[in-house]
Amino acid sequence: MRFRVVASLVAIALSCLDCTPGFHEPLQVNNGTRLAVTVLVNGRVIRTVEPRGVAEIPPEGLPPVPWNVELRSPSGRLLLDLVVRPEMVTRATGTGGQVSLTGAAARVDLSCGRLDVWVGPPLLGPSPEPGHPGDCEA
Repeated sequence: MRFRVVASLVAIALSCLDCTPGFHEPLQVNNGTRLAVTVLVNGRVIRTVEPRGVAEIPPEGLPPVPWNVELRSPSGRLLLDLVVRPEMVTRATGTGGQVSLTGAAARVDLSCGRLDVWVGPPLLGPSPEPGHPGDCEA
């Protein structure tokens, strides 16, 4: 019985040699708004992303997971938040060499543009919504 359990664990490990949950992927921000956006992770200011700017933040520059990511306006108003847990971000390589990514992402459409934050594959579509009047007040 013990041998079967060990053999099963070895088989699972071998089937997922490149299935490394973890954070080899950077935290990415696409700020399509006219606001300077401050990025906080676990309550710590990481950087400010300028209007119409992008940021790629390597995991080495971030606190340990889990991450509570917040994007805030210049006045400190919360614009977008995202929780990233270790099991959410994976990279797997199939037998044919194809790479499969899973990740975490969040998006908000404001009247002054779109704001995206993600780890792993980026969000796709749909076209930006118009937002709501006053939602881009600093």
